[in-house]
Amino acid sequence: MKVWTVPQEISIHYIYSPNTGGAGKYGGLDLTLIPNPNVRGVDVELGTIEPDAVRWFPHIEAGFAEYAAVRADEGKPLGALHLLITKVYCHELDTSAQVMRRVAKLALDTIFDSRISKYGGGHEIELPNP
Repeated sequence: MKVWTVPQEISIHYIYSPNTGGAGKYGGLDLTLIPNPNVRGVDVELGTIEPDAVRWFPHIEAGFAEYAAVRADEGKPLGALHLLITKVYCHELDTSAQVMRRVAKLALDTIFDSRISKYGGGHEIELPNP
């Protein structure tokens, strides 16, 4: 099975704060992507973060899953990948579940979209059959 992963450990800082002219939207992540051939899909770990930011983890995880599903539908499934969330940026008024799902998807897109990625769009590998 061929999957897309990162060739080496990559740490990114991603902030989402569009100027929409209306209600604010704000969220962000510090995220480390670690290649792990022992993981068939994508493994997500929440590092030590501020207690008030923990509540966003399910929405971030859902955003990662949505992104992975789109990649799989495009024939470029993610795998052999460990995601470590080391910081969550949030605001009591401007952060929502929808914003954090979007943050998660856009953060991964900065790595895996070869049109915008300074990391080359990921790395395709062959995983052995289980």
